[in-house]
Amino acid sequence: MENSHLRYFVAVAEELSFTRAANRLNTSQPQLSRYVQQLELELGTMLLDRTERQIKLTAAGSVFVNQARLILNQMEQAKLLAQRASRGEIGQLRIGLHGPFHVRLVVESLQVFLERHPDVHLTLNSMYALEQIEALQHSRIDVGIIRLPAYGPGLRFDTLFREPLLVVMSANHPLAKRNRIRLSDLANQPHVLFPRHLNPPLHDFIIGACHNAGFSPKIVHDAEDLYTRLALVGANLGVTLATASYQQIPTKGIVFRNLQPPVPKLEMALAFRSDDKLPLLPLFAEVVKKVFARGGYSAVENAHRK
Repeated sequence: MENSHLRYFVAVAEELSFTRAANRLNTSQPQLSRYVQQLELELGTMLLDRTERQIKLTAAGSVFVNQARLILNQMEQAKLLAQRASRGEIGQLRIGLHGPFHVRLVVESLQVFLERHPDVHLTLNSMYALEQIEALQHSRIDVGIIRLPAYGPGLRFDTLFREPLLVVMSANHPLAKRNRIRLSDLANQPHVLFPRHLNPPLHDFIIGACHNAGFSPKIVHDAEDLYTRLALVGANLGVTLATASYQQIPTKGIVFRNLQPPVPKLEMALAFRSDDKLPLLPLFAEVVKKVFARGGYSAVENAHRK
């Protein structure tokens, strides 16, 4: 049974005339009659009561025509939905992100995207960088907003912008009186950092930046939670290196100081599976890149050139 069998039968049932139905479908009467006969043979029952003067629906035909209409309507709806999905107008997008960084830009990106595509359902998943990498590789999320460096076979990273590392310290710290600090000035300072297993590439980047400045940081406290790390810094129990976006977090007793050049910089990026053809992805990426371009790199970095 094909779609054409149902369409032809419904036309005959509604017109109660092979001639009018053939004209309506722009086909020949013999072909129309043949399709209806094939349908009756497949169903094993007569759908039409044919006489020389008129055509009537049989009891089976009356029941079947209603179901045929429903099927045709559902097929048309399925076609329209598939076409909309292929254009990225509907569907689901699962997003991975972590931390309070760039909340304004992320929220604005989501708002703009949903204004353009109101029938798309967004699912937000809070997860560390490594968790995002694994979730992408196992298709548990579709896109991640992630801080580089990050690595993963089969993944693509599209940079949104770069931002400088800053020194985060207690307002009572002796170095807090300076506007700019040499990274090497932190050589003898206690450091607060997150455990390496949470994000090995980022952890190694920070350690490497210190090595390039001629010292190995003395890490006195490891803390997984961001707010715990900031609390330790605020209590003057150590300093830490963080990106400019940390300043979005409400803190007391903490100051941020620029580093003297050369300043290490980190990138924010969108992460995808390289072979993912989901139509929503390029649409989402376009919005996020435009929003971050307006309020991301230049706004963050220029603010710290003063």
